[in-house]
Amino acid sequence: MVFKYLEKKNKSHEKVIFCFHPETKLKAIVAIHSTTLGPALGGCRMLPYETEEKALEDVLNLSEAMSYKAAMAGLQLGGGKSIIIGDPNVDKTPEMLWTFGIYLNSLSGQYITAKDMGITIEDLQYIGDQTSYVVGRPIDRGGAGDPSQFTATGVYYGIKKAVQLKLKRNSLKDLKVIVQGIGAVGSFLVKLLYQDDVEVLVYDINESAMIAMKEKFPKVKILSREEVFKRDCDIFAPCSIGAIVNDKTVETLKCSIIAGGANNQLSDLSIAEKLQSKNILYIPDFVINSGGLIYVSSYLDPKKSEEWIRSKIKAVSSTIEELCKISFEDNVSLVQMAFDLAQKKIKRGKI
Repeated sequence: MVFKYLEKKNKSHEKVIFCFHPETKLKAIVAIHSTTLGPALGGCRMLPYETEEKALEDVLNLSEAMSYKAAMAGLQLGGGKSIIIGDPNVDKTPEMLWTFGIYLNSLSGQYITAKDMGITIEDLQYIGDQTSYVVGRPIDRGGAGDPSQFTATGVYYGIKKAVQLKLKRNSLKDLKVIVQGIGAVGSFLVKLLYQDDVEVLVYDINESAMIAMKEKFPKVKILSREEVFKRDCDIFAPCSIGAIVNDKTVETLKCSIIAGGANNQLSDLSIAEKLQSKNILYIPDFVINSGGLIYVSSYLDPKKSEEWIRSKIKAVSSTIEELCKISFEDNVSLVQMAFDLAQKKIKRGKI
């Protein structure tokens, strides 16, 4: 059934590895989309997927997006992703993570893992006990630490550029922004926006996270699940799971710009056309949220300085400006244009 699914999806991945270890209850999938530009780098995600097919679909889509993200960020890296099937709050054990590290080590550096949903920097230390192909371990142990703030920073720069281009404003002051998902990336984005006197509205499935956010930033407004996709705003910033902008939510969204930190925000490419018809500017996720990837990639090359990191993340907004200029002038899909450009870079093996 797995192979039929892969054939049906017609994904052009170089390699898909299934990891199963009954003793530690490890069930994981590693998907390597491309190593044309360099080793595949992408985080490990642990979630209690409803079905194994959904887990496979997620890792395939995420790994492909990582290839495009690396190419658009101008990095000599390929795209990969890994997932562990299970509840991180219940099923995760050091033994499971150690075993996963052994599997990763057997790939001899074709894939390098990092932090993603359900995996902490401490978890990466356990994985790293068995392999050197890990970035993002705790700083006090010589690692890069959590890259989330760098992802959020890139998104923040991207939002400012999108506002300048779409709304003709040089300031975010008094604009209304909905941040959907206030995990590590979303919460840091809220902080950056709050400092700019933005009217920030938040929603998260974790109610206690919203309450904590309200206590930290009193002017933040909490939305209900029913409101988050229907409330009027200037910018909608998805920062949680993928496919959040879909056939259902695209009909109710009332914003001028969609720009967030989540991966694979659109359920499929047809949604981009619907957004364009509604005059909503969607900044492709694999363009705007590359800050974390840029940061952790610097730990693979000791020659990369802090200045290199800062300049690379700031360059995200320049890429957005270039893409938007062509899109606006030629009335072509910004999303399709970004996909085509990323694929061309990968195909020719040059960034």
